[in-house]
Amino acid sequence: MSHLTPASPLRDWLADPAAGQVLRSLLASQGQSEEVLAPALALPLEQLMTVSGGKFPPGLVDVLVTAAGTGVVPEGVPTAPPAVATQPDPGVEIGAPEQWTEQVTPGRFAGQSVVVTGAASGIGRAVAARIVREGGRVVAVDVRAEGLAALAADLGEAVVPVTADITAPASGAAVLAAAGGRVHGLANVAGVMDDD
Repeated sequence: MSHLTPASPLRDWLADPAAGQVLRSLLASQGQSEEVLAPALALPLEQLMTVSGGKFPPGLVDVLVTAAGTGVVPEGVPTAPPAVATQPDPGVEIGAPEQWTEQVTPGRFAGQSVVVTGAASGIGRAVAARIVREGGRVVAVDVRAEGLAALAADLGEAVVPVTADITAPASGAAVLAAAGGRVHGLANVAGVMDDD
């Protein structure tokens, strides 16, 4: 029986023989290796899924829990070969870091409306979720309506989704109206480079 849970750090999941094979295979299918995860090794698996922006498929946590619990990769799941011991990059800290634990400050955003652009996925979604956990109301802005709908379903009434392109002048009025005329903070997480 595995001791791994969705709250276990990514480092432990990669170290598990079966779950590690599943993760390495997924990365390989995207043209990546586990080195890209070095900055996130202390992050709990469930947090990584939240901020991945859809890079990890739905149901992956269940597959990993099954693999770690049984020691066998579930049938039909492609696998990469087990990790080969390599010399660590001297620029990357490897060892037994402290377990990462999110430090929520209850009430930090109580009574405040915060506009979060790019809120449908990735860092914008993580910022919006954190503000809600700390008592705030989020006006979640993104061009992707389906991502905003999922965010609102996950976080409830504290999220007001606004499907808009913030570069369009009319969008500003829609965002301000959704905020109730008062904005206490802005997290401008959306960013698209346009060289035109």
